[in-house]
Amino acid sequence: MTTSSQHWHRLIQRFGSPRERTSTVGQAIQRYEDRATRLWLYSSIIWLTIVDLFGLILALELISPNLFAGIPWLLFSRVRPLHVNGVIFPWLSMMYWGALFYMIPRLTGRRKMWSEQLAIWTGWGFNIWFLLGIITIMAGMTQGREYAEFIWPLD
Repeated sequence: MTTSSQHWHRLIQRFGSPRERTSTVGQAIQRYEDRATRLWLYSSIIWLTIVDLFGLILALELISPNLFAGIPWLLFSRVRPLHVNGVIFPWLSMMYWGALFYMIPRLTGRRKMWSEQLAIWTGWGFNIWFLLGIITIMAGMTQGREYAEFIWPLD
């Protein structure tokens, strides 16, 4: 029969903080490089916040259509594509890739990805790409196709 302190020790070994987690021989469990994971997941959360603000602007325009009447950047026809594309691309896609960058090294038993730096550069490139897409849509430059509004250099 095991005591409660032994159960507690096993729980800390398995689920504790990185400082507390140890293997059965007392060595620290391997650490993973999660810089790319954090970049992709934190970026997706930041983009979700920004996209939700666009959704709030859309809701306010539905309640009071003349609220942003004098501001061409905040017209319904310009903000709606930003909200739709913002949910699809920078939030869902970046969350998906961040989760993959977290899970794949752990599922395959490898301590790091083939190129953590490549994933980081790709994450920054994705953020810059969508920021340029926001600027072009708010300036009124679109292709006019649903879910493909970005101009051709960004498409």
